[in-house]
Amino acid sequence: MIFFIIGLTLFLGVTTFFNYQSQIYNQDTTTYGVQMIRSYVSSVIMSEVLDCKQCDFANITFKGANTTSGNYYIMSIGSYGLNVSVPAANKVSLSSIHNLNTSLTESGVILSVKPTTVTFNRTQSKITIS
Repeated sequence: MIFFIIGLTLFLGVTTFFNYQSQIYNQDTTTYGVQMIRSYVSSVIMSEVLDCKQCDFANITFKGANTTSGNYYIMSIGSYGLNVSVPAANKVSLSSIHNLNTSLTESGVILSVKPTTVTFNRTQSKITIS
């Protein structure tokens, strides 16, 4: 009986330890994934604005990863900058997109399962994601 209790305690202890480590790993990869997605989209927006010196309208469509660490994310852009959030993990990453939000109007919200379209309209000084 004592050996059974000792074995059960060891088993539960090891299981709890590895479960805890798995949760920490999942939180870390979600945080880094959100930061990488934000950086990638910011660079796409910056390249579109900087490369479109002579044009009045530019449109880029790309498909990113559907999930980060198994969680879907929501991307939005507005006067606050670029926001990438994972509601299931309560992770949020904000970026000012290199102070573009002071000179341009930004708007749009997109879910990670859809292709992302970044539209830049120089005549209206507007960036939208959809």
